[in-house]
Amino acid sequence: MKKYICLFAVTALLIVGSIFIPIGIKNSYKSVKAIKIMNTSVISTVNCSGTVEALVKREIALPYQVKINQNLFNIGDRVEKGSILFDIDETVTKEANATNSVTFSKPETNAQMSSSDALNALQQALNSGIITNDTYNSLTDKIKNNSESYETDTVSNSFINNEEKENVIKTIEECIKAPISGVITSIADGAGGIIPAGTVVATISDLNSLQIKAMVDENNIKNVKVGQTAIITGSGFTETYYGTVKQIYPVVEKVTTDNSTKNMVGIIVSINKKNCNLMPGASVDLAIKTSEKSNVVKVPYSALRQDDSGNEYVFIFKNGTAEKRIVKTGSEDDSGIEIINGIKSGEIVIDDSPDNLKNGDLVRIS
Repeated sequence: MKKYICLFAVTALLIVGSIFIPIGIKNSYKSVKAIKIMNTSVISTVNCSGTVEALVKREIALPYQVKINQNLFNIGDRVEKGSILFDIDETVTKEANATNSVTFSKPETNAQMSSSDALNALQQALNSGIITNDTYNSLTDKIKNNSESYETDTVSNSFINNEEKENVIKTIEECIKAPISGVITSIADGAGGIIPAGTVVATISDLNSLQIKAMVDENNIKNVKVGQTAIITGSGFTETYYGTVKQIYPVVEKVTTDNSTKNMVGIIVSINKKNCNLMPGASVDLAIKTSEKSNVVKVPYSALRQDDSGNEYVFIFKNGTAEKRIVKTGSEDDSGIEIINGIKSGEIVIDDSPDNLKNGDLVRIS
């Protein structure tokens, strides 16, 4: 009887042990994440920011005052070379340009000016388009026939005949034609009043000629060379574009950002893809590829550790245990750091290891 009781007890212990012992062993393993290391490349970059601009653009400024009745195009519209951009009010425009005047006087005197000064002022008025050739010739004769001094006077430029008025309109009509094919990126308000002479009334940009003006920190410019590839990203668009460094400015500029002043160097980057979604004035981020190594072993930064002696190391997953490996690091990029020696391609590295992980600890990959 005792024999059967002992056999029953031993069997029970074996059953209990078979249940709880694996649980105890399992609980002694530390759960870790791991990645298999494969040969890859390390790309070093210089990061900077810039603005998209049109390499080919034309600003249209008129030599006379003009009254616009209506804009024939809006911002964002595409125009072909020779397209008329505005409908102008000819009557108001003629009158506006018939009331220019020139005053022959010296600011420092209220009485008289010499005939030579008067002639100089008259010549400037002619060059500026304030008076006509006929008015210039008439006044010149008057000044030369006078004495050595010429009394202060104001002369209005009333057009002599309708032909001169029509010439002003013809000139304006030629100026308001698109000088190039492209997209309108700025245009005057056609509902406004008389626009002064010299005002830019429209800007036309060729969006197939976009480039990027960027500023690089003076400390990094030594690594940037003409011909290097630039990766172009930005918050205003989803696609990634590529460009080429075309020009490095030979001067250092002081640029103030975030209440601090830095020494920066300007660069020009061309955009390799035509007809892209980039727009003039858009802000972009650039990652300029300064060097690239292929067939290297690289680990993420989260896998790298440093011990109290300053040695860099990683943990390797090997036969269910964590093996500490001292490593030597090299180049780095945004995705990780090169391992020159210490591990090789094909090994499994523990990523983001627990702080209490030690060499030889039992681990399982979660």
